[in-house]
Amino acid sequence: MTSLKELKTQFLEYIEIEKGRSKKTLQNYDHYLSRFFEHSKLKNDEEYLKEYARLQNKAQRLISGNQYEWAGFIKEDDIVTYYSASDVSIIPYTISMSSSGPMAFAIGYEKPFLASDVFSEVIEDKNIIFKRTPSDLSKKLDEFFKNKENFRKGLGKMKEERLWDNIGKQTYKIYK
Repeated sequence: MTSLKELKTQFLEYIEIEKGRSKKTLQNYDHYLSRFFEHSKLKNDEEYLKEYARLQNKAQRLISGNQYEWAGFIKEDDIVTYYSASDVSIIPYTISMSSSGPMAFAIGYEKPFLASDVFSEVIEDKNIIFKRTPSDLSKKLDEFFKNKENFRKGLGKMKEERLWDNIGKQTYKIYK
């Protein structure tokens, strides 16, 4: 059986030789694939499991059991069920990455979300941004539950902007 490391090397060689990708592209793929492989090891990492348990215990102490559900990893087939049942998603990132899977799902399902201020440069609607403090998140959640419609307004536009047809047209205009 081929190891993940060997498969990664084969892939990087393929995109370099067959696809003619730049050295920087190779470095980026290598970096993110390595991070992904490290992340996939977390389910058996003792330090990660301790932190996961600590956060779960903290949530149980601080939040009434009927106000949240600690689901852990959600299977892809079940994602639509969770988004359908939710009122709002919280995207509490402390560092900005190139994208957010949970945010993409929220936009795709047109479900409201609140995002930490690390996304303030890429999200136009500042109404959904909160500072990375418990008090600011609490304030944003209060605002959300008082007027949910204000938080739903921009979702259709966000979804429309991210459709492949529109992204393709924008890309075409850039290179035209």
